[in-house]
Amino acid sequence: MQRQKTRKLFYNKWPIKIECVLKKSGSIARVGVNETLAWADDKSNKSWNAWYWRDANKSDIGEFALAFQPYENQEIRVRGEGSHFNIFVKDAALSEKIIKSMKKWVTIVTEPSSTEELEFLVSHNKKVICNQLPKGQYQYKVYLKTKMSIDNRVRFLEWLLRYGDRYDIANNTSKWLKHEKHWIQDPFFYAKDQHSLSMCGLYLGNNVSKVEEFIPRSKINTSCPI
Repeated sequence: MQRQKTRKLFYNKWPIKIECVLKKSGSIARVGVNETLAWADDKSNKSWNAWYWRDANKSDIGEFALAFQPYENQEIRVRGEGSHFNIFVKDAALSEKIIKSMKKWVTIVTEPSSTEELEFLVSHNKKVICNQLPKGQYQYKVYLKTKMSIDNRVRFLEWLLRYGDRYDIANNTSKWLKHEKHWIQDPFFYAKDQHSLSMCGLYLGNNVSKVEEFIPRSKINTSCPI
């Protein structure tokens, strides 16, 4: 099992992600534990089960579902796809209980590296923890809406380029702004500081999708509150 550091909240809410792997376990997120156990015990009359559970091992899936059952109605979120079943958690103590119960299938746990980081993330859902600022100087990451018109994209790129290193544009985003790429997922650029962010925000208006602020780990401690 690997342990990794959380940089930002998952789905703007969850600081901890527990990744489990078992063939077809992702379907449990769709049908729920009770229906999964009914299928594993040959007691289900749902016709769609043959599609959800094709090629699945009933004994393995049943064991997995039983291990997860005590946590299904806790304050968590689950997402599943294929052999992957991911559990998102707020509370560190609950996370450790789930990990202990399901250690047979847990492959990766992504979590804050300290209590201070956990509390910080939960209180600041638009901030991203980092070891150092992107490229050593950019405090904000600005995401653009993909429905932004071509004319506005071209004009905005021209505007950005006037300000030198106040902004840093991802290569794919630059191509998208110039209409050399018709579509990309989550076009973004970096803004150096609050003033730079305010300037581009005024220019872009409602073409901003979201903004993330980077906070170095060294600043997150009880003696130096953000």
